Amino acid sequence: MPFVSQIRSLRDRFVRWERQLSPLQISVIYALLAGLWVLISDEIVSPLVTDAALRVRIEILKDVLFVVVSAALLFGLISRLMQKVRRSESQLAHTDRLASMGTMAASVAHEVNNPLTTIKVLIHTIRDKTPADDPNRKDFDIVLDEIDKIRALILRFLQFARPGEPELSDIDLEDVSRRVVKLVRPQAATRGIEISEAYTERTGPLRADSTQLGQVLLNILLNAVEATPNGGHIAVAAAAADRMVELRVHNSGEPIDTDLCKRIFEPFFSTKAQGTGLGLAIASAIVEKHQGRIWAEPGEDGGTALRVRLPQFLGDDDASRAGH
Repeated sequence: MPFVSQIRSLRDRFVRWERQLSPLQISVIYALLAGLWVLISDEIVSPLVTDAALRVRIEILKDVLFVVVSAALLFGLISRLMQKVRRSESQLAHTDRLASMGTMAASVAHEVNNPLTTIKVLIHTIRDKTPADDPNRKDFDIVLDEIDKIRALILRFLQFARPGEPELSDIDLEDVSRRVVKLVRPQAATRGIEISEAYTERTGPLRADSTQLGQVLLNILLNAVEATPNGGHIAVAAAAADRMVELRVHNSGEPIDTDLCKRIFEPFFSTKAQGTGLGLAIASAIVEKHQGRIWAEPGEDGGTALRVRLPQFLGDDDASRAGH
């Protein structure tokens, strides 16, 4: 029916409009509408109006505004509930995938590691019996290196599928960040990439696992170095507000495609030919264990920004909700 279609069209437009505004802006608009409705109510306007026809129009307008405000509040509530449901469904699906991956990872690691260990021992034995000047000795070294790469890949897969529980302590995020940046800076320097740092005095203390957060930042920085063109720049910054701590890594270069902003955290997804697609997936799993959030977005002045937001005191439900 045309009337029903118009109502649905109005609802869809309102939902799209509401998504573009913050909760504070929406509340202000609702308050203004409600105030306008009160202004034209019988107690304020009607006593000043003597014309009967005009009074009827005011009554009609008052009823229309009441319906509009009520509909706006209802649509806003429905929209927010739908967003919460979608977010919950996404989190449940992700948790199920992690559980399945964990079971499969344990089986794969066991079935692959055992024969790999046997192969490595045998290769070592043959290599040790080979004369130092034998050209085949170099081939054995290559085989051993490749075995170590396979085992490292299995370990990374296990780290993603079954990240350990955080060992919580009061840490200084700035100290963790500076330590990781110091590790990555030489690799970045080989391509002329500069790494700058900016920290506020309010970044600590943070209740978290220092080793795991260091791994998160290391994976993010290595990814940023690979995405930054030669001679580019990477900016690392951290700040705290409203019981949340946020770490931001921005690299120069081409901005990330918005379609990839979520996909880069999926396991085994990589835009690099030699990438395993596990680095950022591991980072995401660790951040989730810390009740935090990690996301990517195009930089305001180009490039790509990866942001990590964590509750300053792990277990603080209010802070955890604020991060989402």
